[in-house]
Amino acid sequence: MLGVLFFLLIVAVIAIIIAVALYNKLVYLRISRENSMQQITTKLTAQFTYLQQLSDSYQFAEKDRKKLSALLTRRQKAHTLQERITAANTLEQLFDLLQNEQTKMSNQEQGIYKKIAALRDTLQEEKRYFNHLTKERNARLQMFPTNMLAQLI
Repeated sequence: MLGVLFFLLIVAVIAIIIAVALYNKLVYLRISRENSMQQITTKLTAQFTYLQQLSDSYQFAEKDRKKLSALLTRRQKAHTLQERITAANTLEQLFDLLQNEQTKMSNQEQGIYKKIAALRDTLQEEKRYFNHLTKERNARLQMFPTNMLAQLI
């Protein structure tokens, strides 16, 4: 009888340890995703700041200036994540425009352009990392027994 109780106690302790580990992993993934999104938001903000500087100093063609102005206005009004993503996707079109204009820019403007390009590269890395965390978290939320613990979060 004592042996059975001891065995059940060990099984219960192991189950609790496993549940705590799974719960902690879910919390870790949630926090990591939030941090990654904050990094993306920070880099997008920096990118738009540099675009604003470039817009103020470089003399774009009128149609390009209107595009840039519309993009910057959309970014300033973007509050939700989806609005920011939409504004960032529009940024890719503008980046192509900047590549074509690069030879006409002054050294200072080319320096700003290079900062935008560097941010673009690191932003792509951040997006990949965020997507990786999202996929891992979603997969864990669907697996047993993590899906039962996910209801607690």
